[in-house]
Amino acid sequence: MDKVRKLCLLFPGIGYTCDKPLMYYGGRLAASLGYEVRPVPYTGFPQGVKGNRKKMEQSFTIALKGARKILADVNFEDYAEILCLSKSIGTAVAAAYSAEKGLFVRHVFYTPLEESFFFGADSVIAFHGTGDPWAATEVIRERCREAGIPLFETPDANHSLETGDTERDIREIGKVMEETRAYILGRGQRIGILGGTFDPPHRGHLAIARAAMDQYGLDRVILMPSGHSYFKDHQARKVTDPAVRLHMTQLACRGRKGFQVSPIEVRREGRTYTSETLETLQALYPEAELFFIVGADTVASMHLWHDPQGIFSRASILAAVREDQVDAASLQAAVSSLEETWRDVRILPIQAPSISISSTQIKDRLERGEDTSDLVPEGVAVFIQDPETSPYRNRG
Repeated sequence: MDKVRKLCLLFPGIGYTCDKPLMYYGGRLAASLGYEVRPVPYTGFPQGVKGNRKKMEQSFTIALKGARKILADVNFEDYAEILCLSKSIGTAVAAAYSAEKGLFVRHVFYTPLEESFFFGADSVIAFHGTGDPWAATEVIRERCREAGIPLFETPDANHSLETGDTERDIREIGKVMEETRAYILGRGQRIGILGGTFDPPHRGHLAIARAAMDQYGLDRVILMPSGHSYFKDHQARKVTDPAVRLHMTQLACRGRKGFQVSPIEVRREGRTYTSETLETLQALYPEAELFFIVGADTVASMHLWHDPQGIFSRASILAAVREDQVDAASLQAAVSSLEETWRDVRILPIQAPSISISSTQIKDRLERGEDTSDLVPEGVAVFIQDPETSPYRNRG
């Protein structure tokens, strides 16, 4: 199985440092689940912040600048999973930092402030004490309701999620850590996986991912650029370097809520097999339900893939159906053939938009010096049209 790198960042509060209970045990928990844990110990806050909006804004700016400096050496593309455990003002800093960097991050907000919800974080659970003097319970409830964020409340607890009853507080922090663990392991989550060469990623890829997310209630879709795919061995054009394709896929997904990019296959040595990727993801999110997204025309050839049983046993298949490619009768015939041979076959249709874009079409345009911005996301268009960065254009 792949050795997957996972990063956990700890964003503390103003006076609630990383050695205090929620941050300490949260970090220990993440480490026990295989995460590299890195505290973000910003300092230099003014005195008298509570109730002073100007000083709170000043503190946020200080913390965000500190986070940028502390994390400047991190190459986030090396990690298959990024988790932020944050406390108080740190919840706002973590959300702002991940949005600024264009990262898909899973967040655990311990006693968030109202401002923590202003940055559109992708995936969040939150913990709040109803006796918290820093954040009104009704406001936190409303912000979580608006964003669809699961909120776990501790009655009468303060901004440290403590009540003053030591025995109760010990029990409560145990409950908080159990919910944190369940979230990290994917309990109740529905995760889509869209693999591909992504050479380059284009608007058609994103449209299929969004259709799958909307039609099957997926919490997120992981775009998985391939490493060395044995299906590409004989094609005329050489496949672009995996690290470049990974970067382009990150550019394609930047700022798109619910879209995550994984380096698992790019970092794998040797050939890339879907069954092994799903095995790795199942170990990473053992309590989640996995959905593997393919084109409907691919279903008929899945019996030729490496270890089809391993694929069907680990994930449902979502087949993107376009009327101009595969009719319903042909798809059903292919599904029936697979069901006769393999166990656990569950193939469901996605009604996909008819967007006819191919990587060959994009590269041909580039070779002719034509614009590609209608075919690829903005960040990708800038990257592939600039002779200094493009893997498809000669540098002059």
